[in-house]
Amino acid sequence: MSTLIQDRDFPGVSTAISRGIDRGRVLRDWWNTSPRVEMLELAGSRPDSRMRCFFSEARIDGAITPLSGCFQTSTFAHRAASGAPAVGLAEWVGANFLRSASWADAKGRPTGFRYRPAVVSDLGKDFEPRRVDENLPLRLDEIGAKYEWAVVRLDLHDYMKAIPGMENIYHLMDALNREAGYMVIHSDFFGTPHPAPDGCVEEYTFAYSVSPWTVMPTPAAYGPGRFHSAFKQFRFFLMDDGSVSVEVLFLVAPQCRKMMNFLGFDPVFHTVGAIDALTFRAGKLVRACPKIRKIGPTSGPGPGGRPETVEGDDFRASIGGIQGRSKAA
Repeated sequence: MSTLIQDRDFPGVSTAISRGIDRGRVLRDWWNTSPRVEMLELAGSRPDSRMRCFFSEARIDGAITPLSGCFQTSTFAHRAASGAPAVGLAEWVGANFLRSASWADAKGRPTGFRYRPAVVSDLGKDFEPRRVDENLPLRLDEIGAKYEWAVVRLDLHDYMKAIPGMENIYHLMDALNREAGYMVIHSDFFGTPHPAPDGCVEEYTFAYSVSPWTVMPTPAAYGPGRFHSAFKQFRFFLMDDGSVSVEVLFLVAPQCRKMMNFLGFDPVFHTVGAIDALTFRAGKLVRACPKIRKIGPTSGPGPGGRPETVEGDDFRASIGGIQGRSKAA
């Protein structure tokens, strides 16, 4: 059996999993109470794919903690039938999401999100969490039916691709791009009290929290393993016109202020911060983010489970919102 976690690391990872579950529940409950947040739309949004961010605070581990979030919506038009047997949205996502989130590009290089099973907790009070073979054909629909929760290792193959200017050369950064983390897919993270959008005929919602455990040293990338607490939720909607709408929510607390990490130095955030300081904040780079326009305020998801948006002219935001684009993309 090929397992991802070594014997010496398993006790520490188990503790991190427990913390990830507890903090994930806190973030889930915070979002489900429809917190009042002001959405900021990021540059590059299109009618069929919108990316927004927001900033707030939540009580994590007993302390009020700054929080940042990303809210992405995408719509995929109906396509002609392929000749394969018809299958429901929930059935397909439950069976195929984990293995279909990663693929190879035209040159055979891996891209997307690769999920590999690491630990499961079988249903039943007498079962202890156990490591599993990384090739176990885990399915989302087994969580809550066969397992109470499952931990998967997430490898972000194209982490650098989201950075402007890196689209064609990001693969050259593979040696620096070894970004990974342990995600906890818990049965408590399926479903949501927020309503589906009008015209939805079928819905599937699941989420995972991030375990605060660094899987491997990363000389450049800064991501899941370094988050104190994080929660990511996916909502899939089959619409009455045959299109599929997807909403992705990503919450991080404390608010993440790094995008890359070269021995503690972030060339993006630290450079912007240095320029801001040298110019005596003349450009207000840290607080005012160009190419972001205010939409809001909103009190959580509005009708149809989506944030209400009212466009405005002025905006105030931490530069952490730019980082959010790459994390949730």
